[in-house]
Amino acid sequence: MRLGLQLGYDDPAFWVGLAEMRYNVLFHVVINTLAMWDVHVVHGLERVVRDAGTRANEWFRALGELEALAALATLAHGDPDASMPELADEHAAFVASAVAHPLLTSNTRVANDVALRGPGTSLVVTGSNMAGKSTLLRAVGQNIALGLAGGPVIARRMVIPRVRLRASMRADDSLESGSSYFHAELSKLKRVIAGAEASPPVFFLLDELLRGTNARARHVGAKAVLLHLLERRGTGLCATHDVELAALGQSDSSRIENVHFTDVVTAGEMHFDYRLRPGIVRTSNALRLLALAGVDVPLKEREALEGGNPSATGARPGEQLE
Repeated sequence: MRLGLQLGYDDPAFWVGLAEMRYNVLFHVVINTLAMWDVHVVHGLERVVRDAGTRANEWFRALGELEALAALATLAHGDPDASMPELADEHAAFVASAVAHPLLTSNTRVANDVALRGPGTSLVVTGSNMAGKSTLLRAVGQNIALGLAGGPVIARRMVIPRVRLRASMRADDSLESGSSYFHAELSKLKRVIAGAEASPPVFFLLDELLRGTNARARHVGAKAVLLHLLERRGTGLCATHDVELAALGQSDSSRIENVHFTDVVTAGEMHFDYRLRPGIVRTSNALRLLALAGVDVPLKEREALEGGNPSATGARPGEQLE
């Protein structure tokens, strides 16, 4: 064994190969009895760990960086919509032209234009169920992460300021840990808000804030969170069904802008074009979805909420208050 070390066989693969000889039962019984094979193999492995094991973290870090670079290069080469972003300082505006979700195929994704005027500004995204609010937030967040990592983005053009990306999305309760939905959401929000006053500013993605509590508390709490982040130069997107929260864009238009997604009903079927439009959504499809699922929803109550559902009669999308 010492001869093996002297000949340069001091790498882990050499000793692991010798250790695997124990699975050759006949050979191992004889050689281990005569030469104490296992003792020498263990001694060799310990020597390798002592001499080279301290550098293992560096090896794995280098391999991880190489794999990440290869993945980013593959995306840049294989996706026809990929482009390299422009990285700017923390005071710049965020601009994304024809931005789309990186995990959707090029023939199914729908691209949208998203722009924020700089630190301390936000887009409040309203829209019908399944219309694309959460997908837009994920698309923006994933492309920012890709761009800040030095990779390509799925956009025609994207200007990314120097930011710290934070998100509160897809909170789940846990029976095992005794965590309610509301507690899980608060834990995510705490990570968004923590260090909001530090530099560079936070770029936040907030999806249906505080949905685990009642409507009034949800509105007051969501408004407080959004204004807290904006006052600390945070910027980002907030998706919500709360029209009162969206009304902030009318009273504070210098910092908050409203955009929305909607659906159109044709011949009793809902269609989504996943196009982002300015303003607050004016339609709601929640009761229509329940009716399509077989739930007996009184027609009067549906019409009272949807105001006659102008999208079903061919009216322009976005004309009926949600």
